[in-house]
Parts: sequence; structure tokens; C-alpha cells
Amino acid sequence: MVLPIPEFSVGLSSCLGLSLDSSGDYKILKIEGNEFGGRKVSGEIFTLKNNSWRKIGEHPRVTGNKVSAMDSLAFIRGAFHWIGFYSKTYFVVSFNISHEVYGEISLPEEICLLNTRKIDISILEGMLCAYSNTYDQGIRTFKVWVMRDYNLKESWNAILSIEDRYLLKAMPKYRFANGEILFWSAHLRGMDINFRTQRGPFTLLPRGKFQNGFTYTESLISPRLLI
Repeated sequence: MVLPIPEFSVGLSSCLGLSLDSSGDYKILKIEGNEFGGRKVSGEIFTLKNNSWRKIGEHPRVTGNKVSAMDSLAFIRGAFHWIGFYSKTYFVVSFNISHEVYGEISLPEEICLLNTRKIDISILEGMLCAYSNTYDQGIRTFKVWVMRDYNLKESWNAILSIEDRYLLKAMPKYRFANGEILFWSAHLRGMDINFRTQRGPFTLLPRGKFQNGFTYTESLISPRLLI
């Protein structure tokens, strides 16, 4: 179906997420990023039953949102998640899709100590995942953590760290049964973009300048039956 146009147009700094709430209504949440300045734009939510967009209230502490238009909002435990900040403090913002209320989750202590803005979150194996891309003394490091117990700061656990002088940026996409992590990566050498694991390029997936990917589970039943 063709969605109506939201009040604030979808741009390069927009990040969206789709989910089914507890009442059986499909909702789309749109969050605008403003990490590098610019005016703060209210988030908007679309409900399928009403077939319309409406603005949502702002988080009481957040002065800016750090979201990537390359990916969708991370969804777990009935809530969307993204990186928010105030002053120089970064944390995870949650938004419960059924009750439409905000929450906060602390990032791994190690990420909070990093002098970098290149941090983000996703979902890995049904767990909240945080990752960073850092550059220090000629070495670029990609590191991944997962939160084994939801909303428990002490349960953040580092599961991957890769050093590569040519690694410009990486994003975790999937974790195989053997523990290997599949990640999207952009390299300075030849500006190559591909999918990789710790052992090297994952040749079963396509390569190309604008390739991206999303993981999903195939199903022959309605999502409504899973609620």
C-alpha cells in the first residue's frame, strides 16, 4: 500500500521501523537524526488502522538522535531502540510501540569511554547489540557487544573485536550457529563494500557500492498469530 506523506518529509537523516503492536495494529515509527546539529524534528508514528501520521512527544532528556538511514530502527521486547544523546553523553533510547512511552538503557561502559561518535545499535540473535568503529594511531577497530539480559547494564558482553587499518566502517548483520558474525563493511582500499565474517569476505552474498542487507525469518503464517 502507498503510505500518506508525513508532516516532516523522509530524508537522508530519517530512520524508520515497522512493527505490530499488542492490539494487532501495524505501526511505523519515523525518527530524525540530528547528530551534527540542525533543528530538532519531532518523531512521527503511522498507524495502519487510522491510515495517518501523527507527531509523538519528545524524550524529556534527549537533545539529539543518532540514527542511520542505511538501517531500520532496532526492535526488541515490543520497543524500538536507537542512540540518543544530551551534552556529550550517549545512551540507548527505547520507545514502546504499544504504550508509546520512552525508556533509557545504558551503553557498555567501554563504549562510553571511547572518544568517538561512530557507535550504533542493532539486534543480534534476539539480543540488543551495540557496536563501535574507532580509529587510533593508524589502527581501525570494529567491536561488538550484546546485552544478554535485557535492560541490565552489567550483562553487556563483548563478542567480537577486529583490527584492520583499512576498515572504514562495519555493521553486524547476523550471527551463525557456530558463533561467527556476518557484518557489512566498507574498506578504504578500493572503497570496497562487501559482507564479511572474521575469516574474510563472505562470497555467497553480492558485492557492490550500495549493497546493504536485512536479516529475516521466513514464515507461512500471519504475524498476528505470534502475538
